Amino acid sequence: YNISMGYPIKNTSAYSFITHLCNLQRNTVTKNNKKYFYYKNVINLLKHSYLSDLYKSDCKKAENHIINNNLILIDEEILCENELFKTIFSFQNSDASKFSTYLTNLTDKILHLILSKEKLKLEAEFLRKINLRLNVICDQIQTQEIGINNINVLCRLIINSLNSLTIPFEGEPLQGVQILGFMETRALDFDRILMLSINEGHIPKKSTPQSIIPYNLKKFYGLPSIEYQDSIYAYYFYRLLQRAKNVKIIYSAYAQDGQGEASRFISQLDYEFKNINISRTAYKIKTDALKIIRVKKTKEIISNIKEYLQNGISPSAINSYLNCSLMYYLKYIEKITEPTRLEEKDDAAYFGQIFHESMKFLYGNLPEGVLSEKDIDKLNNDTEITKAIEKAVITVLKIKNENLKISHTNTLLTDVVRKYIKLMLEFDKNQLPFSIIGLESKKNFNMELNVTGEIINCNIEGIIDRIDFIDGIYRVLDYKTGKVKTSAKSIEELFAEDRKDELNGITQTLLYSLMLDDNNSVVCPGLLNINELFTGSDYQIKINKSEITSKDINIINEFIKLLKSRLEELADINTEFRQTNNSDNCKYCDYKTICMK
Repeated sequence: YNISMGYPIKNTSAYSFITHLCNLQRNTVTKNNKKYFYYKNVINLLKHSYLSDLYKSDCKKAENHIINNNLILIDEEILCENELFKTIFSFQNSDASKFSTYLTNLTDKILHLILSKEKLKLEAEFLRKINLRLNVICDQIQTQEIGINNINVLCRLIINSLNSLTIPFEGEPLQGVQILGFMETRALDFDRILMLSINEGHIPKKSTPQSIIPYNLKKFYGLPSIEYQDSIYAYYFYRLLQRAKNVKIIYSAYAQDGQGEASRFISQLDYEFKNINISRTAYKIKTDALKIIRVKKTKEIISNIKEYLQNGISPSAINSYLNCSLMYYLKYIEKITEPTRLEEKDDAAYFGQIFHESMKFLYGNLPEGVLSEKDIDKLNNDTEITKAIEKAVITVLKIKNENLKISHTNTLLTDVVRKYIKLMLEFDKNQLPFSIIGLESKKNFNMELNVTGEIINCNIEGIIDRIDFIDGIYRVLDYKTGKVKTSAKSIEELFAEDRKDELNGITQTLLYSLMLDDNNSVVCPGLLNINELFTGSDYQIKINKSEITSKDINIINEFIKLLKSRLEELADINTEFRQTNNSDNCKYCDYKTICMK
């Protein structure tokens, strides 16, 4: 076969390697008169096929060092595993001439290294083409004395130049299959023709080049318009058919993007040619159905589950099982964890953790007993809040260097945390008087399970964000910084097959209430959504629109009964782990790529 078009360089690994090098140098950060590389640019290069194939162990070692030490800004001295690393991870952004030399030297070195790798020989051709273009650009800059002082300008010039670069395929134009565009078919005759994607809107194209001249003026003065474009495509189409003996025209009947209709040219063939043989065939093309995953329980799996139940199962694990039993299996039985990801100090993933820790440190300074407005006002000042946030950031980010405290606690993320803390304190001020009983308290609750005649002692344990006492009621409160649901239609909804994961918070706080209930006090579960504290929404858990406490015996007994049933099902060898049928639960699941749901 012969392909009449070139392969775009921008679709190659060689192109991505050059863009990563450009990003590495132009995204350097200067701090305390010293330059650092940004970790994302460094990791992109370490994971690139050129480096990971040539220096696999060195790349893995450097990447692990960066992640394990939470290095956001990286000194070039850290990345000196070999001579190539020393060349790549060296600061070359002082001027354009130095940077252009850096790129050409590196492409030469990589080119010589990958030529020895059989699977990278095609990439060597791409890199050689890029190297020639880089040399042309650098020579032009030097010979024409073009003054480029900004490395960002040079990087954009290089990337734009490479975007239009293609590598031609080698083939035989006189025999075999010829893969052509419509433009390339001009003045050529073929015996057999296969036309693809002959859909209305694609052939002829419905778009026209942008112009400031209105259509009516073009029509009046005989300038090229959309009709002229249609006539050109009609000419190419009929010219190609002129001497053909066998023609197959294929179009898609799938109405995607409004192009599920056959081209008007096909209708014209039906209308104009009565003496040719036309046969129609429909091809039903569909993707394979998603594979249904079922995991049968073995004696070893059941043994692990029973041990886990006895040692202490968490509300999070129970929620995982209720949302998707396969997710529970992958996470808690197979212990497949998400790869460690380096988080920045401003990463939203840290927001909830920092807020929780800040409230713990802040309320930890409150005196025992009933609180007053004076106690809350004492905490509600920038000095106390900043101290609490600083401790929380050091705890969450595991900062060991004392000099980094200020830089990590003066960010946009911590400013938002500070705002939320003030909202929480203002809310609590309106709730006075109350007393704090516990912060981040570890509690547990025991129940007996009957699994096919065998009695198993199940221990449910968790850490409660906050326990306080107000108006003769113990409140079990869980802080939420995102959207949360506080009501359910019924207890059955919490334990239904393929239930929605938005019910996690309700199930979790009800489990916390069971842990605290001593049958002599009233326990009220609640979810404190910081975003909605002053919007009129209630934090108390509601079942069928009614607020509940531990004294609602019927509801609590029903909750315990259904909880026992689902946990006994978990420990039953006759049941299977399976995927959820609720696709909404799969949107943010860590195991999407495994079950392909």
